[in-house]
Amino acid sequence: MKKKIIVAIADGVGDRPNVELGGLTPLQYAKTPHLDQLAKEGMTGIMDLISPGITVGTDMGHLILFGNPSVNYPGRGPMEAAGVGMDLQPGDVAFRCNFATRGDNNIVIDRRAGRIRERTNELAAIINGLQIEDVTFLFKEATEHRAVLVMRGEGLSAKVTDTDPKAPNDGHPFKQALPKDDSPEAAKTARILNEFLEVIYPLMDQHDVNVERRANGQLPANFVITRGAGQFSVIDCLGEQFGYKAAVVAGEDTVLGVGRLSGYDVYKEESFTGNMDTNVKRKAEKALEMIQDHDLVYVH
Repeated sequence: MKKKIIVAIADGVGDRPNVELGGLTPLQYAKTPHLDQLAKEGMTGIMDLISPGITVGTDMGHLILFGNPSVNYPGRGPMEAAGVGMDLQPGDVAFRCNFATRGDNNIVIDRRAGRIRERTNELAAIINGLQIEDVTFLFKEATEHRAVLVMRGEGLSAKVTDTDPKAPNDGHPFKQALPKDDSPEAAKTARILNEFLEVIYPLMDQHDVNVERRANGQLPANFVITRGAGQFSVIDCLGEQFGYKAAVVAGEDTVLGVGRLSGYDVYKEESFTGNMDTNVKRKAEKALEMIQDHDLVYVH
């Protein structure tokens, strides 16, 4: 009988030392009787996904944990696009985005627009389908403040810089997209992306969603910041290659995207929020259900 495996991934559990916890990490500070029991009755060890001392993010980490070599990394944008169910075509350039709050002088007041959760689909609708020159912009909301932007047209390149000022830089201006090489494709992509960001700002700023957010004392989600540009690429389906059937249970679109790109079945429910209030019990129940007709189930 073939062995079946459930892999539970506590993404980010290592965290960082916290002054309020006396210099301990949250994991060091927490009471962890169940993890202690697992460690006592099982085996523990360290796995360096790339090489010792090199940390990886959710995107690269799960690409490797799902069995793919790091050289297959397509960029964060395509992973996010797959995660929200956007079908990329050859030549498309995809970006991971945040809904953000933009103020005067291009200042990003909050990179996550107060961690907005509601009605982002309404904001996405006014952006999706916009066209500048021969480039169409496809836009879809993701979990909470996250979103995905796809540029579709001729002569585009993923070799452009991020417009996201990056944490902890709330209060700093967003960055202009710049070409990373001397190609006309990169120059075109950066130029049109910058124009797009200026076009959407007044549209989003004056939208009913943001009028209501301001009236309620909330930060408006009146802008989009981009990062992680990547282009469509095909990842070999390892399940077909090695003869196993795998699934991913998750609420985070990056993880779901890596699962889809890897050829795995993916499952998500509304209660899987990708945050502290996620429904862990339901994730466990679904993993136990899916292992009945899968050889391998990842639970994020």
